[in-house]
Amino acid sequence: MKLIIMGIAGLIALSGCSGDVIVGDAGGGSTGAGAPGFAGNTGVFGAPGGAGGASGGFSVLADCSASPDSYETYSTSEELNALLIGRWRRCVEPQIAGEDLGVEFTEDGKVYPLTTDEAQQVVRRTGVDYEKTWAYFPPGSEDLISHTPSVDGFMVLDEVITSVPEFTTGPRQLRIWFSPIRSKYVPLLP
Repeated sequence: MKLIIMGIAGLIALSGCSGDVIVGDAGGGSTGAGAPGFAGNTGVFGAPGGAGGASGGFSVLADCSASPDSYETYSTSEELNALLIGRWRRCVEPQIAGEDLGVEFTEDGKVYPLTTDEAQQVVRRTGVDYEKTWAYFPPGSEDLISHTPSVDGFMVLDEVITSVPEFTTGPRQLRIWFSPIRSKYVPLLP
């Protein structure tokens, strides 16, 4: 009986959402400019998910849909930097404001949403609404809430405490919690 009541409550909660709920591929293919469109999602930092594209669809990259062979391990800041620093193409709905294509993590602790300019070149979105910060706290660091040593370490993404990112091999993917939804990215090649 409890499960039935919880299921009904979940349906009522979903019906009260103002946006569309999209699961998996939105079905429209490529948006032409490399900026996939999504509807109805709000990620961390209050990012509306509707970056838009003419078709409203998303062409799933092969590396996005493949199940990786294994996870890469790291425990130091240097090891994380070697894995994380660079540009990443998103595989799922946008998670930060202005993210039309993906994100870029920089060595100086910044996170930038990526978009394309008029010449279809990948560029950072900048300014106070888009420039965010990241910091890594390795295993053994003092947990900011419990003040005890952290077993797995953690990240702070623009003042939001989250789990450390995971990296896979075969194919290489970045999996990170930008919001209550786990985000997945693949390297963005030049």
